[in-house]
Amino acid sequence: MGTATALAERLADGPRAAQAAAKRLLHTSLEESLETHLAREADAIVAAAATDESNEGLNAFVEKRAPGYR
Repeated sequence: MGTATALAERLADGPRAAQAAAKRLLHTSLEESLETHLAREADAIVAAAATDESNEGLNAFVEKRAPGYR
């Protein structure tokens, strides 16, 4: 139970928009062609790069600190 709680807390502190996009991609991955799925992944990456979460993640990496997602 402690391990599950720790994982849940770690996920809750993560970049929510990116996690939601990954979950959507996982749910549709078996229902579409590889070409379509890869195109959706590329679109998701471009969309994620334009978010505040992305900026925070990059800044935290450069500043060698943990990111503070909202």
